[in-house]
Amino acid sequence: MIKIKDISIRNFLSIGNTPVVLQLDDKDLTLIRGKNGQGKSIILDALTFAFFGKPFRKIKKGGMVNSINSKQCIIELNFSSGKKQYKIIRGISPNKFEIYENDKLIDQDAKSKDYQKYLEENIIKMNHKSFTQIVILGSASFVPFMKLTAPDRRLVIEDILDIHIFSEMKAIVKEQTAKIKEELKTIESELEIFTEKYTLIESHLEKLTQFNQSYKKEKLDSIEQSKQKVQEILKETEKYKRQIEELKKDIKDDSELKSKLKELEKIESSIDSKIRDLKKTSNFYQSNDSCSVCGQDIDEDFKNKIISDNKEELDKLEAGLKNVAKLITKQESQIEEIEEIHDQVRESTSSYNAEIRDMKTHTDFIKKVERELEEAVKKNENVDDSELKDMEGKIKERKSTKAIVKKKKHYHGILAEMLNDGGIKTQIIKQYIPIINRKMNEYLQEMDFFVNFQLDDEFNETIKSRYRDDFSYESFSEGEKKRIDVALLLTWRYIAGIKKSVDVNLLVLDEVLDSSLDQQGIDDVMKLFRTLKNSNVYIVSHRGDVLDDKFDHKLNVKKVKNFTQIEYED
Repeated sequence: MIKIKDISIRNFLSIGNTPVVLQLDDKDLTLIRGKNGQGKSIILDALTFAFFGKPFRKIKKGGMVNSINSKQCIIELNFSSGKKQYKIIRGISPNKFEIYENDKLIDQDAKSKDYQKYLEENIIKMNHKSFTQIVILGSASFVPFMKLTAPDRRLVIEDILDIHIFSEMKAIVKEQTAKIKEELKTIESELEIFTEKYTLIESHLEKLTQFNQSYKKEKLDSIEQSKQKVQEILKETEKYKRQIEELKKDIKDDSELKSKLKELEKIESSIDSKIRDLKKTSNFYQSNDSCSVCGQDIDEDFKNKIISDNKEELDKLEAGLKNVAKLITKQESQIEEIEEIHDQVRESTSSYNAEIRDMKTHTDFIKKVERELEEAVKKNENVDDSELKDMEGKIKERKSTKAIVKKKKHYHGILAEMLNDGGIKTQIIKQYIPIINRKMNEYLQEMDFFVNFQLDDEFNETIKSRYRDDFSYESFSEGEKKRIDVALLLTWRYIAGIKKSVDVNLLVLDEVLDSSLDQQGIDDVMKLFRTLKNSNVYIVSHRGDVLDDKFDHKLNVKKVKNFTQIEYED
């Protein structure tokens, strides 16, 4: 069990340079009272900061240092876990983080985040989410269990049931599986290489063993065939060379033809333009008897002369246009013929290059076979198979290792399946779900809240009440939600206690009795708190007038000269 004994607070938020020391393990049920803004909730921020390096509320790190003194912010927290005594010292301006075990400083060689991880995993055995579900319940920045996401709910449950070890094991198995896969990949790669080498050596030895005149004749025949093919290719290349040369003779300078074509096209365009202008003028005189500008009548003889002259000019131009069109057609035809010859040259050149490549292939093949023959002749008839046997031994050893590694991979696959969320952890959670539901409903009934609350193994809730349909958490009023939150908080503390996973003496509730609960709700919750055993319960409230007679012990919080002071009153 973790027993939080006392906390010393200095220059933290509104607490000044004179340390405020609170004894946290000597009273069963204590009311922390005071007006708004006096610093009642400091204890929640100080406890959370001591354990996790961040406050309970959303306050930036620099904002935790007392704004008047601006330095030497120090929190000292004393607690025990089992038979060991611990002290945590955290500071800001300057930064400080020390953990003492039985008055001896624990090694700080590791990074700060690793030091924090050591504190959470090896000493207090809970994380920030678990702490704010079973030790502290607030009304400001607290996120109730029922409003957590499914993954966060699972983290809280795993911490409380102390089964997060399976998640750590899963991570280890995953890491090992990755290494096994890499090892198997390496073995398979080596096996493939050795097998290929074995095949090559075996083939080589077989060739040496079977080397005889027929083998030699076969190679010589293939060389001869390739040489004949080379000769044939040479003839083909000569043919293509001659074709190319003949074709090139027929190629004229097409640039001059294209230039002439452009000139003819310009002439054609000019003639066409003149024809349009003459036709426009003739059409005007044929259609009009007066000038469109000055309005005077046009002389008939003058008009006829213009029309006649235009017709004569048009006939000449149209005749010239036909001649130009014929010349253009001729030029285009000549250019097309030259382009066809160019295409034939390119085709012949491509065929020529293909034949050259084919000849090189055969030439290279002849050289390769000649080298093989030369090397084969140098080998004697007594074949040394020691390298083959060595490679055979390596293949056998790799196959044996592969079988072992594959079996290991198979077992790790089974382990991974068991350690998945649907495996061992779910089976353990299923065993505790009935206990959680039973205890939850007991606490709700203690508060005269008669509903049937059930969580399934995926932490989805079903809530029923007499003569009413199924409800979800969000279906209830804020006061009813508060009862559910308190019941869940105490349920997690109960489960943690029987599991000995996160068993803590301290329970701090911030203004949970102020906003959502009426007088009856307060009485119901207080009745429940008084049934708790081995718990030091601190309830923060500004409703001292309503709650005074319900507590035997009280802490008065007030500000004196802008600094928070806390005094005991019994």
